[in-house]
Amino acid sequence: MWHGVTIIWNERTYQLVAQSPWRRGLVLWEGDERAGLVAPERPLRRRARAELPADLPPAVGLFVIWLTEMLWERTCQKAF
Repeated sequence: MWHGVTIIWNERTYQLVAQSPWRRGLVLWEGDERAGLVAPERPLRRRARAELPADLPPAVGLFVIWLTEMLWERTCQKAF
């Protein structure tokens, strides 16, 4: 079972973890604070929204979105 990913960037540590066992969204945490969310706009749709903090470096934001997409693809492939 997948429990999350740790991202370290310029002495800042983020955790990307599942929103819940029943949702596809992933929450980005920085320490004990929720820093962002990447989630589908609606269930069973391919469009997603990313709510990331303005001070998040663009490279980290892009990596979080890319990683979320790859994890979703892997989950879909496992389902078949």
